[in-house]
Amino acid sequence: MLKKRNLYMKRIMPIIIFSLLVMLLISGCSKSTKPDEEVSVFETIQFGDYQWRVLATQEDRALIISLEVLERRSYKDEEYSAYYEYSDIRRYLNNGFYNSFSTADRERIYQVTNQNPDNPVWGTEGGNPTVDKIFLLSISEVEQYFSSNADRAAYYQGGRSMWWLRCPGDYWTKASYVHESGDINREGLYKEFPRGGVRPAMWIRI
Repeated sequence: MLKKRNLYMKRIMPIIIFSLLVMLLISGCSKSTKPDEEVSVFETIQFGDYQWRVLATQEDRALIISLEVLERRSYKDEEYSAYYEYSDIRRYLNNGFYNSFSTADRERIYQVTNQNPDNPVWGTEGGNPTVDKIFLLSISEVEQYFSSNADRAAYYQGGRSMWWLRCPGDYWTKASYVHESGDINREGLYKEFPRGGVRPAMWIRI
């Protein structure tokens, strides 16, 4: 009986060892994105292929915005209102840009409901709330999370750049933005402006 057991162990041990080695090799080759253990407001963190500034934290999540303007796009190409709900830039952020992240990173991005306020000076209607994973900041959010023009100023390829906000301008064909100086321009630019800076924001799990 003992001889049979020893023979069995001699036969099965190489299989066990081989299986363990394969498991170790697979685990060593796989990569996962680990959430940041602790983050502070206005700290710069890496998420995906970009650097982001932390604007706020709530329990297990953080609101982040790209440190720089990532690209330039028009707000909306078609001749309709500049409602954020129907904008080309919103569609792009929640599809093409969102899908550029790894599966692990996408799982960390929260889906949120954003209010789209009317223009605070001109009263231009902001439209319906939107459900987004990635979005532009509103005028009120920029006022809340940035304390000065210097903090709001952003760069694109080494030079300062304006960046879009999701609130309308003084008329339904315009969208508000942050000027190169960091000043909030509530009058806005025409939505077809092709060189509008894109500075995405999102809530992520930390």
